[in-house]
Amino acid sequence: YLVVLPDAWTHISIMQMQQIIDKTNKTFKDLGVDTEVRLFNGTDFKAENMDKTDAVAVIGGTKLTTSTFIKSNIDNSKGEELINNWKDGIGYTKLETTSLNGNFIAIDASKLDYFATKVYKTDKNNTLAYTINHATGHIAGEPDGIGLDPVIMTDGSKTKGYIDGDFPGRTSLKKLEDFIKPNENTGYKKIIEGKMGVNKPKDNYHLNATKNALKSQLKKR
Repeated sequence: YLVVLPDAWTHISIMQMQQIIDKTNKTFKDLGVDTEVRLFNGTDFKAENMDKTDAVAVIGGTKLTTSTFIKSNIDNSKGEELINNWKDGIGYTKLETTSLNGNFIAIDASKLDYFATKVYKTDKNNTLAYTINHATGHIAGEPDGIGLDPVIMTDGSKTKGYIDGDFPGRTSLKKLEDFIKPNENTGYKKIIEGKMGVNKPKDNYHLNATKNALKSQLKKR
């Protein structure tokens, strides 16, 4: 799921967001992954209504608004940790290797322009789509890599180095699009399936919300 907080819209338009979602899902499909991003309508998102194989990406206009939302709606303790420890960068992904719920990607939209122009040397759409694809690998438990298959998991500073030409021995990685090529990411599918399964994605959020509401009512009786 993709939750866009109100202050993020000052950095990106609704039309751009749809293009980003389409591009993110195309990359998943191109890499053979049955996972997709869906925009959540509104901001009243609760982690308890996610399926075990779900995750949520939260895009806020600042680190603080993003982190505060995660603390309130996704994971209180990890949200507090995020508020205290989030350092420079467009995205901060909490690795969840034990909990089946509460996985999130936190994105600071105010950093989009900088990362698009200075780091990845592309537009904001490509930058944000790539960030979500990359961070999904972290949700599945994969750490940053060094430019080997799957190259989509390459550490951000090393990705910049490849694009800048600092590593002449790896000439196939010259632009951000090179990091999502299927032949460079044969291992990505296995990584994602290990966390999110192999079944076609289903949107069960509202069904789960109804079930949880009924359970809550029954407990009160």
